[in-house]
Amino acid sequence: MPEGDTAPGTSGTRRTPRGLETRSRIVDSAAKLFYVKGVNATTLDDVRLASSTSKSQLYNHFEDKLVLIHAVIDVQS
Repeated sequence: MPEGDTAPGTSGTRRTPRGLETRSRIVDSAAKLFYVKGVNATTLDDVRLASSTSKSQLYNHFEDKLVLIHAVIDVQS
């Protein structure tokens, strides 16, 4: 993705390459946790720890857990 491009599910927010990498790491970590623990049993703190991101980074990319779930579904499908 070119520098400053938007990521799917980000409401048109422009992201730097580093931001897109962080977002991808969060989605990948969430997908693995959802598979292992289940969606209901996985918390945003679990995802944050698994992706080595701060709470502010997580919420910068995803408004809430539902938005994250939809992002994982988009990537998986």
